[in-house]
Amino acid sequence: MQKKITQQRNENWLSRVAMIFSFIIAFTFSLNAQTYFNGNMGTGTINKAGAAAPAGVQWHEMMNNIGNNITANASLAYNCSGAFKAADNFTVPAGETWTISGMSFYTIQITASTPTAIGVAIRNGSPLAGGTVVFGNLATNVYSSSAPANVQVITSSANPTTAPFAATLNVTEQKVVFGTAAVLTAGTYWVEWNVTAPTNTFNIFSEIFGARTQPGYNALQQNGAAAYTALTDAGTPAGVAVPVDLNFKINYTSTGGTACTGTPAPGATLASATAICPGLPFNLSLATPTTGTGVTYQWQSGASTTGPWTNIAGATNATLTYSLAATTHYRCVVTCGTNTGNSTPVQVSMSTGCYCTPSAINCNLDDRIANVTFGTLNNTSGTTCTAGYSNYTALPAPNAISGATNPISVTVGPGGTEHVGVWIDYNQNGTFEVSEFTYLGSANGATISNNIIIPATALLGTTRMRVRVQYNTAVTATMPCTQTSTFGEVEDYNVNIVPCIPVTITTAPANATAVCGGNASFSVVAAGSIPAYQWQSKSTVVGSLWTNIAGATSATLNLTGVTGALSGYQYRVLFSGACTSPDVTTVATLTVNPITAVVTPTSALLCQGGVQQLTITNIASPSPGSVTVNSSYPTPIAIPDGSVAGISNVLPVVVPAGATVTGVSVRMSGTHQWFGDLVMALKAPNGNVINLNYYLGVTGGPGATSVFTNTVISSTGTASLGTAVSPFTGTFKADLVTAAGIGTNGPGGPTGFAPTGTTWLGFLPTTAAAASGNWTLAMYDGFAPDAGALANWSITVNYVLGSPATGVYTGPTGTIYTDAAATVPYTGTAINTVYVKPTATGVNNYSVVVTDGPCPSNPLIIPVTMNAPAAGTLSVSNATLCAGLNNTFAITGLTGGTSLTYQWQVSTDAGATYSNIAGATSATLVQTGVTTAMSGNKYRVLVSSTGCTTTLTSSAGTLTVNPTPVVTISAAPITKLFPGLTSTLTAAVSPNAASTYQWYKNGVLVTGATLNKTVVDIDKLGTYTVRVSDVNGCVSNGVSTPASILITDSVTTNKLFIYPSPNSGQFQVRYYNAGNAPTYVNIFDEKGARVFTQTFGASTPYQSMNVDLSGFGRGIYRVDVLTANGNRINTGSVMVF
Repeated sequence: MQKKITQQRNENWLSRVAMIFSFIIAFTFSLNAQTYFNGNMGTGTINKAGAAAPAGVQWHEMMNNIGNNITANASLAYNCSGAFKAADNFTVPAGETWTISGMSFYTIQITASTPTAIGVAIRNGSPLAGGTVVFGNLATNVYSSSAPANVQVITSSANPTTAPFAATLNVTEQKVVFGTAAVLTAGTYWVEWNVTAPTNTFNIFSEIFGARTQPGYNALQQNGAAAYTALTDAGTPAGVAVPVDLNFKINYTSTGGTACTGTPAPGATLASATAICPGLPFNLSLATPTTGTGVTYQWQSGASTTGPWTNIAGATNATLTYSLAATTHYRCVVTCGTNTGNSTPVQVSMSTGCYCTPSAINCNLDDRIANVTFGTLNNTSGTTCTAGYSNYTALPAPNAISGATNPISVTVGPGGTEHVGVWIDYNQNGTFEVSEFTYLGSANGATISNNIIIPATALLGTTRMRVRVQYNTAVTATMPCTQTSTFGEVEDYNVNIVPCIPVTITTAPANATAVCGGNASFSVVAAGSIPAYQWQSKSTVVGSLWTNIAGATSATLNLTGVTGALSGYQYRVLFSGACTSPDVTTVATLTVNPITAVVTPTSALLCQGGVQQLTITNIASPSPGSVTVNSSYPTPIAIPDGSVAGISNVLPVVVPAGATVTGVSVRMSGTHQWFGDLVMALKAPNGNVINLNYYLGVTGGPGATSVFTNTVISSTGTASLGTAVSPFTGTFKADLVTAAGIGTNGPGGPTGFAPTGTTWLGFLPTTAAAASGNWTLAMYDGFAPDAGALANWSITVNYVLGSPATGVYTGPTGTIYTDAAATVPYTGTAINTVYVKPTATGVNNYSVVVTDGPCPSNPLIIPVTMNAPAAGTLSVSNATLCAGLNNTFAITGLTGGTSLTYQWQVSTDAGATYSNIAGATSATLVQTGVTTAMSGNKYRVLVSSTGCTTTLTSSAGTLTVNPTPVVTISAAPITKLFPGLTSTLTAAVSPNAASTYQWYKNGVLVTGATLNKTVVDIDKLGTYTVRVSDVNGCVSNGVSTPASILITDSVTTNKLFIYPSPNSGQFQVRYYNAGNAPTYVNIFDEKGARVFTQTFGASTPYQSMNVDLSGFGRGIYRVDVLTANGNRINTGSVMVF
């Protein structure tokens, strides 16, 4: 399974030559060593040209399909080394378990070398379907040894007569042995392998004589990290790509079945046909199959019933599908353990009833076949012919339905009355018989359509169809090989007769929506044999019936120019088939929406008194058109080999003014020896670049020498170049790869033409101006060695052109006009352009309904906002304030205007220049925390109305910022006090004189302390601040230097303070009471009598203890101070007078 996408010039050198495919899966069972061989390897000892293989060797020859001597396979083998991996499937039969000990892979090399490693993995499903690895891996080396396979690969020796390789290539069996056997239960598995060798190593594939491929071929290949892709062969010359299968062998033992016993007795060899045409496949089987597991088979061929016998390589199944080039005998050697039995040989001889080659006839006077259409076959054979016979059996065989009526049409040339007859070999005996003939009719330069009824008894499978055109004489059933007229033509095709399958609808019609005047479509997808369609519609009228739509007999119903009247209509398909009675699908409904009016501008802003133009941009009755420019260089432009620089060519294009571009297509012709190497890009006049082709449909693969003939790559194309064959005539989609390209294959365009996007929508210049100018086609060859040239090319730009649509406008009364000066009032008729002049400020809504076309649009609202200009004499007042405060400038004198805008400006040079203040765009200017640096700045505002040109400038307001008072606090003489001492606090103010003071202790206002000085004593301890207001009214807000001053006590342990002394009897006793404990005071007179005692609580260290002895006499009194427990603290004296 390898797709040619992966093979570049140095990786797939074998792809340029012929190749064949066959799929014979052979199982052999033994409780001991058994083998499974995938595919058929040998094609015989005589090649198609009659040359014998070397002694002991079989040919592995590239094949063409029987009857087709035009196209043979194009690849000898497929790379499975280096970055390449190969994969193919096999099946373990039901009820069995295989224990696999090893495998073999069959390879060729240009330069012989021995592998250094082979990695093998087995999956439980296809890598394309997510199969997971159940055994082995590609990283572990299981290579064992190599041995000759006694097979030589050669190119096709006869059909076509090309032999690019002068020498044959020997096939080598590369053996692997598993250290731990793989144990697989019944099921289908995929084996993948990779070879490491000094030179490229290629795995050969299954070949059957007379057939390029077989049903079930499905090998895969992977290149590096890319996904696995299917292996196909395009043929040489390039024809229809066919799948391939790879040759490999499995060595295993089987358990789970019943072992065979005794000596096999296979009996007679049975042949599905004992006389057959050259190259046609036939089946060989055994009359008495040997039952049980452990049976092996080896088919042999010989010249007579007695041999000599030659093993047919890879033919190790219980049956064999084969073909022959000469009469041959066949037998099978059947082995059970050590016992062997031979089947009775059968002779398969050359048939005498092989398809005849029509006799020569003159087809050069337009008595020819121009086209044959039958099922999926649609072959146009052109205007020339050779000897009156063409063989098109290389084309894909269309299905012909057994037991059914099959439509066919044949287009004839204008040579006169041309009669047409068709033969199909229903019994596949190589002869066109009378009962296999259908007469289609006659015409002159026209198409004849008729039906062929395939009998239910026709053999299923591929068979031959012959079409004959004869001038002026009816074609009869006896004319498959001869004719009665000297003028006419014969063409042969293959058809595939298949059973009739009832038609089923897999995708029913879906609801559709269209714009009035536009197009709508409904589609249905059917499966089954020869589906027939008849679309029906039903109106919205209650009770209406389903009605056939004339001519609507395809899978798609296209409705053009739909009107609003069709909205709500229902559609369905009446379908039938070759073996299906008429039935109907589910119903789909059409919704038709009004057109959408488009007006420029969609909204507008005016100043009072202004005029606004409104124009409809819809196109009335759009007319499609196109402009094509062809190249005119005298000789083809050579494409440099393997150079990304590539070539480019320019064509100038002029698109009509006013046109809207809808699409672009490039048509080109040229030659190239390896057309899969080309990368093409297109550059538009606006500089946009898009990738057109990247190695045939995004690495679609290389191929042999061929041409591009009228190859069109279009923005509307749907088919990939990778699915087409040379000469690639037709219309295709662009590959649209990126500038970087894919992997290591190179960029998406030549140097200087890197794609700027990957969509047509982003690439197409839509206006006439953007699409007019130079269009450039650029291309490069990605790999060497090969050669090619661009013969010619053309560019087609499709567009839509039409007159501007008209509509009916409405809006505020008296504000719509038909002239730009707004002097001619609009009267309400349909018109393309109007001019509006609103009279009211604010939003004025105008509406338009486009009336061109099959139905009007919904109303479109166009809001037009009118603003009054700013008016008045604007001024901004001066502002004086203290630093740190907030200021607001406001405008005065504004008397008019709507939707006003503001811009405040500042001048720092006394009004000489002004600059905008960022963000200051409101009616007021708010300044937070002004500073003295701003003092003297001037401020003004510019006022305008949105949409108006008038701008008013205010007078300037000056900002004066006075400084905040600076305060210094000092204390004299001290800041630490004893009882009886005082200190004076002083506040000094600068730069301006103070007008008021207010002192604060611990943040609490000190009543009466409103001067620059205040006196404190032991009872006024605390933190002092002062708030000052200067002569400008600026306040210090408590800020001073230092910020505050702290007045505290001075600690004196046990020192007693008694004052005043002398006194009149009232005095204070204090001492430093650190613990604030209760204190006892006793006072004694001169006689020692205690005259006073009292207990004092304490809340401060120098708590005042007040004593009153005014009721006692004069004298000196002794004062004792004791603790609560009676300990004396200190003693002092006081004089009372």
